Amino acid sequence: MKRLAITALALVSAALSVAVPAAPATAAPANGIKGATEGTIRESANRADGLRHLDTPAMISRLLALHANTYDYVIENAADWPDFAEFLPAAQAAGIRVFAYLVPPSECPSSAAAPKSCDLYAPYHKDYVAWGKAIAQLSLTYPNLTGWTVDDMDYWLSLYTASYVQSMRSAARAVQPSLDFYLQLYRPAITQSLVDSYAAGIDGLIMPYRDDPYSNTIWSSASTMQAQVDAVTAIANRDGKRLILMLYGNKLSSSMLAPDKDYVATLTAQAVADTASGQIAGVILWNLPLGATGVPAGSSSNLARSGLGVLSFTVAANRATVAGQYAQAATTVALDAGSSSCTMVLWRQDSRDTTSPAGYHQKQAYVGGSLVWASDVASEGTDWYTSSALDITSHLTNGSATLVLRLMEMKAVSNYSVSVLFDDVQLTGCHVTDPGFESDASWSVSRSGGPVLATVYQYSPTFSTDTFDAVAALF
Repeated sequence: MKRLAITALALVSAALSVAVPAAPATAAPANGIKGATEGTIRESANRADGLRHLDTPAMISRLLALHANTYDYVIENAADWPDFAEFLPAAQAAGIRVFAYLVPPSECPSSAAAPKSCDLYAPYHKDYVAWGKAIAQLSLTYPNLTGWTVDDMDYWLSLYTASYVQSMRSAARAVQPSLDFYLQLYRPAITQSLVDSYAAGIDGLIMPYRDDPYSNTIWSSASTMQAQVDAVTAIANRDGKRLILMLYGNKLSSSMLAPDKDYVATLTAQAVADTASGQIAGVILWNLPLGATGVPAGSSSNLARSGLGVLSFTVAANRATVAGQYAQAATTVALDAGSSSCTMVLWRQDSRDTTSPAGYHQKQAYVGGSLVWASDVASEGTDWYTSSALDITSHLTNGSATLVLRLMEMKAVSNYSVSVLFDDVQLTGCHVTDPGFESDASWSVSRSGGPVLATVYQYSPTFSTDTFDAVAALF
């Protein structure tokens, strides 16, 4: 791969320096996608047109370092379409396939007098048939441009009807018969009847995974993601369509926590395995930082009382829960050598104070299956608090037991958000492997179902570098 990167960069430099369109080549296969989108690297200064343009050599260099074979090129801002013609030959020389990634009316540039009109979305505005033709025309010169899509289509199905999508694809394919169109949908919208209705006008689906219907970058269970992949591939397969999985490499706006490196790495590893098995066509990382090195994830902060790790529980706003739902983290507590007693002190913090309604969210600790401590989120302020020393000796069996920290729903809520943190479990006469939650290895996270979420969260001031390197190793 290092030899390929050197050769490709030399070709890129040559292509850019002479500014001659690359010669047509065989299009990359539809499957085996390992790629990225967004994370754009732009030049440090504006050009004469007042715009910050794409730094194409830097983008190609970083995509090769990521071992990515695909890039979804987002066309949104004024510089993006002109820069596309510069990026394509460089990507082709580097052996990188490209998808054109358009934006819907909720994201396209529009004047204040005409919101969501796309009147500033040059050059084709809200005419997605015209966009398709133009993309197809480029793909005749650059056959590494193999597909196109539109972001967040399921929020705009009144515009992107089955007949309109078919006309978009047909217009593009009249120019370039091998250009694929992908319907981008989130899991709640992906039903068999809907995919059946669009089947004649699409070549596959792109599904951004966000633990729907709970919309977060917190819950990192590969098995939960796999269940959605299994369900959606069954739907897509019935119509002979491919599935590309999109994972979040940075903050999702609706999530209470930004992802940490382990979240991205765990889900990417499963997606790469699904790609290798042929179950999915590939995986794309959304907004994985490509250029910035050594910076935190967007909107992230160190939540820990000490160190960088913390056990986090959340219930987001406007999420309906049911009494009895919970999320938890479990580990083993064991007596120290020569000890005959075990006491525990719990440090915890939550986002609710004593003015909040009581009786809904409760923090709990169990040892050996017995409840040994509980506290309502509304019983204290929002600082870090410590429990009194809890003697848990009698709950150990043959010197050890399972310790569970849990957030429990005592009553159903419809819109009562909360964030609960645990850190620095202090034990005397006994121990757990990782009392400060500095890794995911020693605590087993689970949930009963529903929007009560848990994660062992590690803040990283160098998230961009750590996560890029982790994904590159998996790719």
